[in-house]
Amino acid sequence: MAAPSPVEPLLPDLSEDQVDARRRIREALTRGERELVFTGPAGSGKTTLLRVLIADVKAEGWKVRSLALTGKAAVNLHQVTGEEAGTVHGALYRQVQDGEDGRPRFFGRQAPCEEKTLVLVDEASMMDTHLHHDFMVAMPKGSVVLFIGDREQLPPVRGTWGCDFANPTAALTQIHRQALGNPILAISALVREGGKLPQGVVGEAYLRRRGSLEEVVEAAAMRRRVGADVAILTQTNEIRERLNRFMRRALGHADQGALTAGDRVLVRRNNKIVGRMNGEVLTVERVVPWLETREGQRAADDDQVTALEAKALWVRTVEGARFYTAPDLIGAEGNVHWKTVHGQCRGTWESLWLNLDYGEALTVHAGQGSGFDEVFFVIDGMTRYLAGLNPVQARRLVYTAVTRAKKRLEVWDLG
Repeated sequence: MAAPSPVEPLLPDLSEDQVDARRRIREALTRGERELVFTGPAGSGKTTLLRVLIADVKAEGWKVRSLALTGKAAVNLHQVTGEEAGTVHGALYRQVQDGEDGRPRFFGRQAPCEEKTLVLVDEASMMDTHLHHDFMVAMPKGSVVLFIGDREQLPPVRGTWGCDFANPTAALTQIHRQALGNPILAISALVREGGKLPQGVVGEAYLRRRGSLEEVVEAAAMRRRVGADVAILTQTNEIRERLNRFMRRALGHADQGALTAGDRVLVRRNNKIVGRMNGEVLTVERVVPWLETREGQRAADDDQVTALEAKALWVRTVEGARFYTAPDLIGAEGNVHWKTVHGQCRGTWESLWLNLDYGEALTVHAGQGSGFDEVFFVIDGMTRYLAGLNPVQARRLVYTAVTRAKKRLEVWDLG
């Protein structure tokens, strides 16, 4: 592996701590370290420095591969770097199956990159110790991984951090002046330092108020009707499911069946054939009963329709995805989804069925790695209970929710 050239003189568009982080990462590459960790809070300029680092290593003949822990994070990584991006699981494993607990099980470990490649892994604070072990074992000789993340966000759902965020190779700590001019980033900095979310209004970008779930939905639905990119975030699945039901009703979607144009859906498992990744939020453009498709009509003529196929839906989304689903399978656990599809799909391809749920409202964990123009963050009794039981975890939850908002944040305290 060619050693990086000496660090260039200070660049006018990089802050002092960005220059220092760049130097530390390049020196670690020169020493031949295989695992690098780069951290920084929202507004510290990780994305800017990442672009510089990509240009650095490409100029020296390295290949670059970009990965993230969720599909949405991979999409975001592609947008900010211009590099094609995929998921860690999709790059690392050849096969996925559903376990008895409904969680996916991955098999067929493979090298996630070619030799002499710098692999960027974004949102790496979501990577647990087991996945980290598999990833590092599979990394080919001569390649390096740069884990990128915000150590103030929520830790992995299961286990602890895989990479060493407590002792990073390089860390950005300075919030840029222009970032602090953004009320959302200023509030995220306040939360990160142990402060509380402000009450009332902060400019046009922030509002905190008290209300019911119905009032949250009414306000969010109003923004959705005018085309705003809105997500409702909350802590628990129970509240998330209620919010999704209420939102479909408020938008008039519930009267149109289990799925209709305009519905937001959350992809719950990678599907390489459909080309969609776990964590992506898609907007439905068209829904056609499968029996009305040519394939469905042929199967009906041959009397080969199973019970699942008889109620199946052929779906097209604004993002270009095309797949099958069925009313009973929207929101179904992974093992239920797979067993049902595997046992009853004869007239349609099993690989074109997408495991999904409604996606108007998400848990904060599910939203991690994503960004939305507008976020409605719902604080319920469980969130307040967590704040008393584990203040550090509660702070991470709130910080993660706040930093999902790009332009506007509404915080709702349930009455």
